Amino acid sequence: MSSIKEMLGKKATNLSDKTIVNDTLAGMASASNAYLAATLKTATPELKQLFSSNLTQMLGEHAALSEMAINKEWITPYENPENQLLKTFNHSKEVLNSSIDN
Repeated sequence: MSSIKEMLGKKATNLSDKTIVNDTLAGMASASNAYLAATLKTATPELKQLFSSNLTQMLGEHAALSEMAINKEWITPYENPENQLLKTFNHSKEVLNSSIDN
């Protein structure tokens, strides 16, 4: 199975598949917030339907990508919160060290 980077046609990057997925999930969450706000604030029923449909699609895509990340153990939602925090802290140190080395 090819990596996400290869599927996107970007072989020359230092980003891991996990990083790409995490960034994508964060972007999808922001887009979902925007669609939700637009759905609630728009005046016309046609636009409400359009934004609501886009929000529903975004939620489905986010759920599918989250499930893949959980299956690959990039996200561990049921792990002890202290362990999750420790892993996040250690990962942030790795990211900072790698950016200093480059």
